[in-house]
Amino acid sequence: MGLFTQAAELEKNNRAFAFIQIVESRGSTPRHNASMLVDEDGNSLGTIGGGMMERLVLEQAKEALAQRQPRVFSGRMARQGEGVVGSDRGSAMKIHIAVQPRGPQLVLLGAGHVNRAIAVVAAPLGFEIALMDTWKENLDHPDLPPASRKLLVESFTAGIQQLTLDDNWYVVIATNHQDREALEHTIGSPVRYLGLLASRRKIQTFRA
Repeated sequence: MGLFTQAAELEKNNRAFAFIQIVESRGSTPRHNASMLVDEDGNSLGTIGGGMMERLVLEQAKEALAQRQPRVFSGRMARQGEGVVGSDRGSAMKIHIAVQPRGPQLVLLGAGHVNRAIAVVAAPLGFEIALMDTWKENLDHPDLPPASRKLLVESFTAGIQQLTLDDNWYVVIATNHQDREALEHTIGSPVRYLGLLASRRKIQTFRA
């Protein structure tokens, strides 16, 4: 599979990746013009020449992915100084690492009329949308965006435990009668946003 085909597949599946490219080389380097790709799980495709230089670049790419920021890495085939790889060739390479982060993910706990409306509004904004409910009828509603994932679960406890919630997720709770259950399993997660649809009385009850 080619680099661009793999990149398109990763983007389609909302997987982060880094695209690595040699932008400058001096002296005797393994490659003068090459590219490679590494995904968020550390899987790589292509090569910029192998060896210690490539290992250092892959470490830089993983850091860039974690920070969601592109960077330029300058490596030298020498034994002293910054960016060295323990070689006496005296050559150097400049590498650009571009980062394609994951798109924001929105999980709507409860697929009733409120979260249906939120799904419709969020669909054109670049969110990957998932709706979770214990009622199949809610998930089969024709107003839901066709591209959204529908997660039918036995309970919100079981469903939320299947998710890997991190700071790329936005969570909105608007269930039928399971708001407290959903809140208990999400309130400690490192999500970007956590919202709960509730009356003033419900808020007071939950806080108490």
